[in-house]
Amino acid sequence: MMNTQNPYSDLIAIMQSQGTKYNPPHLKIGKVTNPLPQLLIIVDELQLDRDNLLMSEHLLDHTRTAGMAATAGCGETAPAEVGEHGVHSHNIAQVGFAEGEINFRECLRQGDLVALLPLEKQQTYIVLCKVVSLNG
Repeated sequence: MMNTQNPYSDLIAIMQSQGTKYNPPHLKIGKVTNPLPQLLIIVDELQLDRDNLLMSEHLLDHTRTAGMAATAGCGETAPAEVGEHGVHSHNIAQVGFAEGEINFRECLRQGDLVALLPLEKQQTYIVLCKVVSLNG
């Protein structure tokens, strides 16, 4: 559609149209309105559910195996009363554990903010991570 009033209007419209094709999508911030398993996230007045979302694995409930090599320690536990043994404490000479499981549960809660990356045509979003404000 040619604009006979201003020959540059059509050229600018074409440049804008072509320019948007090669710009990557912008990150968006969404708010969790319902936690897993019935996850709902609001972004730009759009409600997203599990059918529209790809999740980062670390945001799902999961278990990890971890260990901490023993290292020298220096100190003492706080005094505690232990039944008939009375109040006592222990010296700490070494800290660590061979291996154990760490359970991560409820990684996303109602009201949490998440960083989202929209995919093509903004039909699906990748939930990248939970984000927090440093201002509380």
